[in-house]
Amino acid sequence: MLDDLLFRGYKGFSDDSSVGFSTFSSINLIIGKNNIGKSRLLDSIQALKSEKLFIEFLRKTKSVETVIRPDEDDIKRHFRESVSGGSIGGNHFFYGRDFIGKQFRVIVGARKTGFEYRLEAKTISLINGDSGRLNIAPGLDHFKDMAVDIITKNLNLDIDKLAADRDMKPEPASSELRLLPDGTGATNMIQAYLNLASLPSDKVRRDILTGLNKIMSGEATFNNIIVQNVNDNEDPLWEVFLEEEEKGMVALSASGSGLRTILLVLVNLILSNQADIYIYLKNWKITYIPRFKGTYFNMFFSGLKRITNLRLLLLTQAFQ
Repeated sequence: MLDDLLFRGYKGFSDDSSVGFSTFSSINLIIGKNNIGKSRLLDSIQALKSEKLFIEFLRKTKSVETVIRPDEDDIKRHFRESVSGGSIGGNHFFYGRDFIGKQFRVIVGARKTGFEYRLEAKTISLINGDSGRLNIAPGLDHFKDMAVDIITKNLNLDIDKLAADRDMKPEPASSELRLLPDGTGATNMIQAYLNLASLPSDKVRRDILTGLNKIMSGEATFNNIIVQNVNDNEDPLWEVFLEEEEKGMVALSASGSGLRTILLVLVNLILSNQADIYIYLKNWKITYIPRFKGTYFNMFFSGLKRITNLRLLLLTQAFQ
């Protein structure tokens, strides 16, 4: 994905200073008062879902900038070994290979071509001291085309989010295993992994339960997680139950909203199986944040390597 994403002049943000993400870490915690711009900041992340959304975002801003780092394949596509001459003079690849792995800052825009808007690199420059040693002027158009190519490749991220109004409620069984932003589908996913022979139940009994106990360490210990039919009629309605050491088996609907939110996050991370996951939460109980960073994610990154390039964005109000 892109190394960073900064913008100006979007929905009330200043035209004179850049805001956004100067770097993307594995865990990104965004804290601020209500109506200060946290959700608008996350609009830039949502725009990375597709080229169309990114262009729409560009058209609403004064400027957008990012950093790219071309690999050898990127250079070979735009500086061909079979081509010589032009503004570069000599062999294009022999010139371009000096820029493999270098960082470029790009000001991105949307240019109208006919009836469509297309991405363009308005400006591009080397950063981290390379500008004094390497000269991009001879191949400037090639570098701009390469930048657009690299940015476009990064505009297809799978982005999940949990909405401010979210919950885990009893649900009927469904063959569609999909988690919606409001939490719909989470109970069905758990029951499917526990009840269907075609799905690994250890993902729930071991991975989710282990993560839950690490996060809740010191407050509660859970020995088991099951689903039960709570509907007396013919059509089953499944609810999640957690067996707690001190209380026995407790229905999730009788548990606190913080516990339900933690379980939703675990379902998303462990069962949803996305390649690039962004989750942002509003009204999060801030006291749980250090445990996500200090305990669960140590286990998560070492034990759940099937999820790659994960980025977690936590959105909350100011610390309590």
